[in-house]
Amino acid sequence: MVDKTNQKFMKLFSDKFTVQIKKIVVFNVFFIFAFLEIGCQTNLPTPRIPHPVYTLGSGDQLRIGVYGHESLSGIFAVDDTGNISLPLIRRITVRGYTVLELEEHVTEELVKNHIADPRVSIELISIHPFCVIGEVMRQGCFPYSYGLTADKAIAFAGGYTYRAAKNEFVITREDGTVVDNGTHSTPIYSGDVIEVSERYF
Repeated sequence: MVDKTNQKFMKLFSDKFTVQIKKIVVFNVFFIFAFLEIGCQTNLPTPRIPHPVYTLGSGDQLRIGVYGHESLSGIFAVDDTGNISLPLIRRITVRGYTVLELEEHVTEELVKNHIADPRVSIELISIHPFCVIGEVMRQGCFPYSYGLTADKAIAFAGGYTYRAAKNEFVITREDGTVVDNGTHSTPIYSGDVIEVSERYF
C-alpha cells in the first residue's frame, strides 16, 4: 500500500516537474527570438535617398562609336543648348536622355539616313560639374561624382568661411528647381549650384 502511494506521489511530482520544465523552455525560446528580432531591427541601416538615373546635360563629353563607320565615330561635347553635332545626323538634342536612350535615338537617326543595321555604342567620359558659391573658402566648379551630398560638395570648396551660416544654403538644380532648405545630406547632382549664405549676428 505504501509503495503504491509512493509511486502515485512520485508520478504526480514528476508530471508537475515536467510541466514546469516545459514552461521554462518555452519562455526562454520566446525570449531569445524576441531579443534577436529587436537586435535585427536596431541594426538596420539608415535608408539613403537614392540618386536618380543620370541624364545628360551641357558640358558632358561622349565617346560615340558606330561599328564599321569610323567617320561617324568620335568624341563629342554637349553644348550650352543641350545638343551635339554628329556627322550625317548633324545636330540632335541629348539633354535629358540617359546614355541607353541616346544610343537608341542615334540608332534611329542613322537608320533614317540610310545606315543599315547600325551598331551604336556610347560612353560617358566626362560629366559636367557642380558649382559652389557664397561663403566657402574656394568658390568655383568641381568635377561631379555619383552619390555626392551637400557636405561633401562644400568640402570640395575648402569648407565654410567664418562668416558662413553653416546650415543655411540654397541649391539650384540645372532645370531651375530651387531647394531652399537643403541639409548636409541633401543629394547633389551635376549642374547644381550651391550657394552658402552669410551668417548675420
